[in-house]
Amino acid sequence: MCFRGFLQFGLRDAMGDWNAILVQTALSCILHIGKPSGEIYGSMVGALVWGVVAFRSRSLLYPILTHWLLGLSLDFFIVTS
Repeated sequence: MCFRGFLQFGLRDAMGDWNAILVQTALSCILHIGKPSGEIYGSMVGALVWGVVAFRSRSLLYPILTHWLLGLSLDFFIVTS
């Protein structure tokens, strides 16, 4: 998650906001290849949403925390089901 945020902020000046978000979204999806299809599609939506949140908040804190909470909650629901 962190490297995508740094990549996105690093590309912002050269490519513009949306292109920087799309590049980090593509890389996020590549990292999820081999996982269930729902996770791949979810990574597309999550990367777009978290990319916008990162730019609007000017921080990686909120995307990192919500990504961590999502992973933790998914693990919890998988273990308890």
